[in-house]
Amino acid sequence: MKNLLFAILFLAISCAVFAQEKNNFTNNSWTVSYGTFNLNDTYLSPLKYFGWNVQLDAVHQKFFKKHYNLFWKNHNTFNYAYLINKPATADIMYVSGDIGFGVDYVFYDNKKFAFYAGSYASLFAAGKYSGRNMNNIASIDANFTVLSDFGARYRIKLGQKANLVLRDEFKIPLIGAMFVPEMGTLYYEYTFGNWNTAFHFTSFHNRFGIKNNFYLDFEFNKFILRLTCLQNYQQWNANYLFFKTFQYNFGIGFVINLQNVTTLK
Repeated sequence: MKNLLFAILFLAISCAVFAQEKNNFTNNSWTVSYGTFNLNDTYLSPLKYFGWNVQLDAVHQKFFKKHYNLFWKNHNTFNYAYLINKPATADIMYVSGDIGFGVDYVFYDNKKFAFYAGSYASLFAAGKYSGRNMNNIASIDANFTVLSDFGARYRIKLGQKANLVLRDEFKIPLIGAMFVPEMGTLYYEYTFGNWNTAFHFTSFHNRFGIKNNFYLDFEFNKFILRLTCLQNYQQWNANYLFFKTFQYNFGIGFVINLQNVTTLK
């Protein structure tokens, strides 16, 4: 287990080292989205919870100076959701954050259509609070995951001064590590050092998910308007506990290309 965690950490550090290359522009986007959110957490309750969520996304990406088919990306998210169960007897407040970094290679680009793929490392944490649950009032999700990352882009001209860019991206978890407590174990008990059953290797045998980001970018001379549709399905299990989330959001934002004017070589 220690060797696996070291290998995953080494992959993430290697990606960070590659990202130190420089070129002229960094592509930055900020979006806010709203939609539905479903949750299963058998540590807190056997019931399914559903409700609404709002999410903030910040994405930064840039091509390498000496490798014009290779680019890095950094995608950070913050999410808040308010959920209730079907009998409306209890609610859950859900807060999560995700910091991700990846490197993609553009396999084909004819200026109109492009296809790219690569790998992506994500550090994710979420907290859930249910005031009605007298035994376990809170639950924590935490994982570090390496994902496959692939997408496609198609550009349509809208007259002389505007373009419409359709972009679709998918991420699928491959390997990683996650924290899952045992049923009935309170979190303060882990302060005594009994972590052996709390951390788990993850792969297709105990975790499955797919995250799809679809973008509509309206490119004008000095401004890019972005519309987004997000579908995010994740499920995992360990210690006889089952967890599942499904998120469906629509959002709006903007994109800015910032020029690097440094004289360093």
